[in-house]
Amino acid sequence: MRKWLIPATIGLSLFAPATHGDVVSVPARRLISVTPSESLAVFTGMTTGKADSAISITIVLVPGTFGSAFSMRHLTTAFATRKIPTVVIDLLGMGASPRPRGADYSLSRQATRIRAVLDTLGIERALIVAQGTSATAALHL
Repeated sequence: MRKWLIPATIGLSLFAPATHGDVVSVPARRLISVTPSESLAVFTGMTTGKADSAISITIVLVPGTFGSAFSMRHLTTAFATRKIPTVVIDLLGMGASPRPRGADYSLSRQATRIRAVLDTLGIERALIVAQGTSATAALHL
């Protein structure tokens, strides 16, 4: 059973310095197909090592209309230094994702695409953190 929490506040001190000299790796960008003709840019691999066993949820960041995965880099770095699994999804038509002509950009369709990415990645428990229009799409989950 999937458990997605929306909206949420995160009780971490995100801007505290990393300990033990952790080095944050560059997230891997990949296009994940959500329909035969559509794919989303997804950035994964944002941890500095094995995830903390106490963390049983993945943080899913969905930037808003004027944002992108790049605009989330400070958050992803903070989560990575704490070994919190993190994924950033650029919605269709936003950030690094394609902008196909004639695509359905409705909020409910964007939510369906988010769900398809989570399914593809095998994410069953997620804390969705979204802003602007993307937050409205996330509420359709």
